[in-house]
Amino acid sequence: MSQCLLLVACASALTALYFSRVFATGEMFSARDSLYVYLPAFHYWREAVLSGRIPEWLTLDGFGQPFAGTLVVAPFHPSKLLYLLFSLHHAFNANILLCFPVALLGVYALTRLWEVPRAGAFLAGMAYAFSGYLVCITNNLCYLMAAATVPWALWATERHLRAPGAGRLLLAGLVLALVLLAGDVQAFCVTYGLVVLLALSSPVESRRARLVSVLGVLGVGTLLASPQLFSSAALMGTAQAGGRTLDIAQEYAVHPLRLLEPLLGAYLEIPDERPDVTLAIVTKLAPSGYASFWVGSLYLGVPVLLLAGVAAWVNRRSRRLWLWGGVWLFVVGLSLGDALPLYEALYTWVPPWRVFRYPTKLVPFLGLGVCFLAALGWKHVFEAEGRRVF
Repeated sequence: MSQCLLLVACASALTALYFSRVFATGEMFSARDSLYVYLPAFHYWREAVLSGRIPEWLTLDGFGQPFAGTLVVAPFHPSKLLYLLFSLHHAFNANILLCFPVALLGVYALTRLWEVPRAGAFLAGMAYAFSGYLVCITNNLCYLMAAATVPWALWATERHLRAPGAGRLLLAGLVLALVLLAGDVQAFCVTYGLVVLLALSSPVESRRARLVSVLGVLGVGTLLASPQLFSSAALMGTAQAGGRTLDIAQEYAVHPLRLLEPLLGAYLEIPDERPDVTLAIVTKLAPSGYASFWVGSLYLGVPVLLLAGVAAWVNRRSRRLWLWGGVWLFVVGLSLGDALPLYEALYTWVPPWRVFRYPTKLVPFLGLGVCFLAALGWKHVFEAEGRRVF
């Protein structure tokens, strides 16, 4: 228990240190969608509930739409309780800041299932929580909350697959449902796929039992997410799906030049004094300017990439690594949008995929994979003495 409290304290302290400006100045997260979507919607929800009314109709877009069906504002997510306890300003800041220790501890718990040393698991958690994507997506809360929840969904599912039980089944389904309740249906569907992959990547002798167990997790997760699923489905019946055209769906894709960002950081950022060369490059990548990138950075860091490389080399003959690595490369291909034909093929041949937009939204899954591999690399370097660990 004391170790858990220490971990929570360390993760919270790192978050407070990283975002010290918020505490020092009292400023509020209010960039982009925070200002135009979340703050108005949450203000409306807070005022309605505090006055004893049910927030039924959100009048912020056109003629409005049902609040319960507006997935992006996460109407059923438990984080809404913050807005009843604190002012809008402090609740919104707390909602965002809590995502970072949650993400860190989720990766820590997930990697510890593979017996990664505590230090390596904590490093992987820090790398994921404070990666360029998660830090930059603070302007879009639903995607931040979903990305912070995904490691916990994989952790809870793997625990249940290893030792099935009613309590573990309920927990795995609940955490999986929270990915959707955070407001990101694409992350929810991709996490479904990863949960199935956890079962498929098991040894042959246990694969059938794990597949049966994972079907139970998916069923419970769907059942617990059903209030949001039914509400959003009812709204979709009178609205057009998100990805109206292929061009719109691929508007925010990862340009191939940005594949260097996990190593170099946001080297394409336009500074205050804009050199002609930098401006020309960024204008080519994003015609409306740097602000039109979905996120400003995809940074992970040199130590993380080196440790991930060590784990990949040591486990190069592992069938499980090749399976997960193949899926990871497929997601990389999807994230590149129109630079490769993969996204167009999926958009054309899998109609439900057309609801999703913006290939860059797949980046946190790529980052999570690299951070997990880095944790295994730490285990190899400091404990495994040359043995395969995956």
